[in-house]
Amino acid sequence: MSHYPTMYHGMSRFAPRDPPPELLTTSFLDKEVLVLTQDGKQYCGLLCTFDHHGNLVLEAAFERIIVGDLYCDIKLDKVVNGFFLIRGNEVCLIGQMDMDRELPQHMRSVSEAEIRKAQKVEKEANDLKRDMMKRMGFLDFDDYDNWSPNNQA
Repeated sequence: MSHYPTMYHGMSRFAPRDPPPELLTTSFLDKEVLVLTQDGKQYCGLLCTFDHHGNLVLEAAFERIIVGDLYCDIKLDKVVNGFFLIRGNEVCLIGQMDMDRELPQHMRSVSEAEIRKAQKVEKEANDLKRDMMKRMGFLDFDDYDNWSPNNQA
């Protein structure tokens, strides 16, 4: 028997269920966290609260973009009264972060313009690699996005 209730906030047992609240531990509350989202973005900030849907509210949040050895912490535009909301269905990973601890020494902080340029160059290189792999017939193009060195057949 499942430990989930059959009625969840007035919904029937056939409605989609939200993750149980115990999946997001309260030990992260009022601590600096890093949140990785479905689209690969990384957000950092102070976790103020969360709800049973897994929605997170961060204070003093910023987006951290990393390209190779370069990184940039970008202030978020979509902040309301100093708070940033991340929908629970977008969250892949959340972990506590030590803001006083430095990044590895080989990492270099750059401006937003430089990191955007590096992102563009990285995307163009990946697109070129994909195109060349497709032309040379090394991989089935539909499987390229799912390919990794660990799951070779």
